[in-house]
Amino acid sequence: MNKIMQKEEKDFLKKIIEHKGAGRLERGTISPANLFNGLGKHSMDKLIHKLISLGYVEEVPTRVDDHTLNFYRPSEKGYNVFSPWYKKLGYFLTNDLAKILSIIAIILSIIATIASLKNS
Repeated sequence: MNKIMQKEEKDFLKKIIEHKGAGRLERGTISPANLFNGLGKHSMDKLIHKLISLGYVEEVPTRVDDHTLNFYRPSEKGYNVFSPWYKKLGYFLTNDLAKILSIIAIILSIIATIASLKNS
């Protein structure tokens, strides 16, 4: 899968981030009606679902009257798209533990190889 965001995905994510929120409910959340009908203008369902599935937008179950609706808000990963490079690096280092552990394993194996070559 292509990990580089398309221009329309990035533009729509920026719209979501700049949205004022749902008012009386949890701040920063967007109602399904506002997301799909207002911001999405009925034609961006596929794009919205793609942003959700890639983790740029998260679903927030919110209690409204006597039932629960899934409201939406940008995730940390979504905000990170528009962050400076040093914040992106910090996000990578703190949230991608598997990658960090594999890098550490590679470094340790290189050190062990060098040490074994010196001893022989």
